[in-house]
Amino acid sequence: MYLESHQQPPRIVNKNNLLVEEGKPVKISEGKPVKISKGKLQVVNENSPPSEIVLAVRQLPVHGYIWTFSSEESYLCSDQSPALSFTQQDVNEGKVQYLQTVSDQLDEHCFLDVTNGVRTVSGIEISVDVIPRMIPLEVQNFTVFEGGSKALVEEYLKISSRHFAGLSCEFILNEQPKHGYVENSQVPGIKLTRKQVEQELIYYVHDDSEELMDSFTVIVNNMEWWKCLPQTMFVIVCAVNDEAPVVKVNRVLQEVKVNKVWVGSVKEITVGDLCAEDKDSSPSELVYSITPPSNGHLALKFSPNKSILTFTQAHIIKGQLVFVHNGAMSGGFSFQVTDGLNFAPRQIFIITAQMLVISLEENKGLEDFPGSRKPISHHDLKPVTNNVTNAGNRTIIFVIVTSPEHGRQIRIDSNDTTQEIFSFTQSMVDEGVIIYEHLHAKSADWSAEDFFIFTVSSPPSALDIQMFHVVISFEIDRHDQNSRLLSNTGHLTGQVLNITAMSLVQIVSDLQISNQAAYKFGSSDLDASDLASLTNSDPKFEVIVPPSHGRIVKKRFVNDAVFEYTQTFTQGDIDSGVLLLDIDTNMTGINLLNNSFTFILRADAVQPAIGYFQCSIMPHSPPLVQGFTTEVLFVTSMDHLQGSLYLKG
Repeated sequence: MYLESHQQPPRIVNKNNLLVEEGKPVKISEGKPVKISKGKLQVVNENSPPSEIVLAVRQLPVHGYIWTFSSEESYLCSDQSPALSFTQQDVNEGKVQYLQTVSDQLDEHCFLDVTNGVRTVSGIEISVDVIPRMIPLEVQNFTVFEGGSKALVEEYLKISSRHFAGLSCEFILNEQPKHGYVENSQVPGIKLTRKQVEQELIYYVHDDSEELMDSFTVIVNNMEWWKCLPQTMFVIVCAVNDEAPVVKVNRVLQEVKVNKVWVGSVKEITVGDLCAEDKDSSPSELVYSITPPSNGHLALKFSPNKSILTFTQAHIIKGQLVFVHNGAMSGGFSFQVTDGLNFAPRQIFIITAQMLVISLEENKGLEDFPGSRKPISHHDLKPVTNNVTNAGNRTIIFVIVTSPEHGRQIRIDSNDTTQEIFSFTQSMVDEGVIIYEHLHAKSADWSAEDFFIFTVSSPPSALDIQMFHVVISFEIDRHDQNSRLLSNTGHLTGQVLNITAMSLVQIVSDLQISNQAAYKFGSSDLDASDLASLTNSDPKFEVIVPPSHGRIVKKRFVNDAVFEYTQTFTQGDIDSGVLLLDIDTNMTGINLLNNSFTFILRADAVQPAIGYFQCSIMPHSPPLVQGFTTEVLFVTSMDHLQGSLYLKG
């Protein structure tokens, strides 16, 4: 049986937060747990004594436990189980405690259900307010302009816990800024107090360097036992473009050992040639503005034909800027560098080009046994340039214009296979992989001549048409083991006579031809009659480089109206008046055109030679007076060296 008052639910008289210092109750040995007294928690019922009011733990604390004990000593035992229920009498007698077991946790709570045996009150929240053992200093990063300053306001240096409100303390710089300093705006250099921070008297001052990041470390010092962990504040510096670019390197591109500019070449401009720096700007922000170069143009490497007038230092650093020479050998351009706001003084970049000259140091020809192969070495064929310092890195290219008549040029690959070639490099010659192979050995004479015509180039320079001679004879030692001595009942003499061609051929000089006409060649223009008499043959001209303008044509007979294009003609064709130069070219606005063609002259029992025929084309007009004749030597290089004719006895 219950009294009517028992039907009334228990009444909560006191329910206050528990206050505990962080760390002290974490371990029993570090301090006493917090007692839950009736001043913190008191539940009453009119006809129920405290011993009958039971408080059951509905939700356990997260970072600690609730304990009950029967004597003053028993609370020291840390291995007992947490209490799941207790009475108001236990609370009144101080036998209920909260013990924190997890550090660095400042918020804690649990929920209780209270009953007097008849009525129950559920969900009573008990909060635990933990006082941190370390002063909770919160710092905030901030931004400052280069060379500027900023107040360290309370928002940047904040003690967050209400338990330390009004705490008198000092801020000590455990680690100083590297690119600035912190000071009191009123009294520089003294200690920094919390009150000064609240009054915005503490400033960070940047040292005006180009560094865009800084930091310093702060701790809080209190005269009591309270401590603080070091906190690092980061300073983000906003750059100010106040530095002008400085040209550090402006080297003349000229005839120096490692920095030559060749006529007609494409030369990379490096940081060793042109370099600007700026303390507060990146290479991509340094822009060069130039005047058009007087002897070429600047371009980017991936588009060398497109002229540019602006570029950046980054283009130079990345190897993307090139100078393309064209025109005068000496010249340059003026330039100015800017970072967008500031300018460097205008300067001049000087460029002096040098002609790259290529010549044949060796062109001795080759001797080969019939039906065999023989490598062409650098002792037989070797062009050189005046680029001595960079000779090893310069590529020299041979292009065969006319292949050998009695053989072929082959290359032996790494797998011992051979292939006929029509171009090769000097490095291949040096490696010994370029070989002349004689063919048709069974029909070979005791001694014969062969040759091939070639050009040599090493961009931007090129050498005119050249001839490489090959002597084929059974008297020559075999180079390989595949050669066979063949029977030959023909010419058994191997004697060769050297006859200099001083006046064997004559070519007209200063010949002028009218445009839109067919000019008839005569013996006064091109005469090899002396060579014909010497060899008792009709010399044959084979055109290997056709005229620059027009074409060479031949008639079947003198009065024939039909022209036929031809690449070969004889001295007899010239003498009979059937050989013509047909010209019809556009000369609008032009008063003179140079014209020429190149030929090989062949005759019986002599070695072939190369010759050139030159003339000038004038606008259409009445017949012009033909020039006079002069002796012409056949040449095999641009230096107009005298050639030779070889007569077999």
